[in-house]
Amino acid sequence: MNFISFTKLFYGVHSSLYYQDGQHVEGVNIIDSSSSTKHDDPLKGLLFALAHYRTFLKTITWAPSCIFPLLVDDIHIVGPMNEIICTFDHLSTQINLNWA
Repeated sequence: MNFISFTKLFYGVHSSLYYQDGQHVEGVNIIDSSSSTKHDDPLKGLLFALAHYRTFLKTITWAPSCIFPLLVDDIHIVGPMNEIICTFDHLSTQINLNWA
């Protein structure tokens, strides 16, 4: 089984999000979820890393004086302030190019 087939096992069907408006409302509302990962999904971090690997690699190579501690999908840029701003702009541009 390849990775795409494995991923389709978890995301190949719609899932439902159940919620209730207020504490005293009878009945439950349902939102069908057909894209993205769910909160606390164990595959979320891996899928995020695979989807953005090349983008981060380009930015890390482009800004060698900055460091990029990542925690799941929280990205931080650490370094001299003027370089952080330029690096953030570069990363934003790269992400927008990849998702356009």
